[in-house]
Amino acid sequence: MDKISQNSQTAFQNTSWTQTDPANFESMLNTSYNKFSSRSLTNRNPATSKKSAATIVPLYIKNYGSYYTSNTLLNAIYQEFNTKIKYSISLIDQAKQYSQSISQNSQSIKDTINSINTSLDPLTTSFTDLEKTVINQWMDYVKKIIFKFIVYL
Repeated sequence: MDKISQNSQTAFQNTSWTQTDPANFESMLNTSYNKFSSRSLTNRNPATSKKSAATIVPLYIKNYGSYYTSNTLLNAIYQEFNTKIKYSISLIDQAKQYSQSISQNSQSIKDTINSINTSLDPLTTSFTDLEKTVINQWMDYVKKIIFKFIVYL
């Protein structure tokens, strides 16, 4: 218990990145989208095209999309980030809290375990006495009967 308490004090020394990295990642997704969102191509033949506009937005730009718009490539990346990285970050934060709790309560935990051991000692002694006085004698008796039965056959 002492070793666990000691390790728990140093297990999560630098987790400041859990507060900054998710926002930085979202910012990078946003920057990436803004870089490409206004790109378009000149429509070389607007007369035969379904779109009569002089410029068209390529499908790969439309599919790239904003990270907060459903069914876009950046949104799929963002959703995976949320389900894996952000979830892992919340687990790290919980583990850090539990670790601090272990460290703070280690003496209480040790006292409780020692109390349980003290309480179980009489029970263990009772089982040992039962084994000596009843179970071992019964097993010896059964062995004798089986031996006599085999000899008789």
